[in-house]
Amino acid sequence: MATAENVAHTTLEDYVRMVEAGVFEGRRVELIDGVAYEMPPQLSPHAATVMLAQEILRAVFSPGFSLRCQMPLGVGAESMPEPDLAVVPGKPGDYWAAHPTGAALVLEVTDTSLHYDRKKGRVYAKAGLQDYWIINLTRNVLEVYRHPVGASYRTRLVLSRGEQIAPLARPDALIAVANLLPVRSIDTSAPKRREAAEEHRPLSLVLCANAQARPQTVRRNLAPLTKRADRFMGGSMYLTLRK
Repeated sequence: MATAENVAHTTLEDYVRMVEAGVFEGRRVELIDGVAYEMPPQLSPHAATVMLAQEILRAVFSPGFSLRCQMPLGVGAESMPEPDLAVVPGKPGDYWAAHPTGAALVLEVTDTSLHYDRKKGRVYAKAGLQDYWIINLTRNVLEVYRHPVGASYRTRLVLSRGEQIAPLARPDALIAVANLLPVRSIDTSAPKRREAAEEHRPLSLVLCANAQARPQTVRRNLAPLTKRADRFMGGSMYLTLRK
């Protein structure tokens, strides 16, 4: 019999069903290796860098590609990440029926979430995505990952101002790294509130034998989510934030 100690990993199919049922309503989440992570609010350097990169990539990838900003990619059986930017083939209308399952280029912007974005890189590698970029605001560099093998990338480049890079899908379109980076580095000595704002918290889907076995804090703080999960799973699940 399932108990409150059993943490359930979620398949992509069940995750999509929960999204459709409104289980995560009011929260920005993404599925990484079977765990639904709550995405934090964006700080201004992160948001501004995403917008800057979006303009640059839109100019590079014109006909034949679409640029998706913080939208899902259906990659693998247990993951649906929402990268900051993804360049996908075709037109927006090509994805009415389902999210893209691949991308010509995936880009993440990170300051305090570098470990998390590298973890997402394993998901992208397993999906065979050939070109994965991380704009590292803390070090003021561009990390480029290429040639996926299993759950890792064989090639890792760290590029700084003064260097150029071309997307694999557009080898003739050189991009100045300086144009992707902020004017100045992010202050790594910023207050702890920066870490809190950028923390990705996993939402554990915990199987429970009965409603009374749920911790009181879960029943009180996540009651709306719990009710929606109950309707989806027939009363055998609650949601909590796992540290």
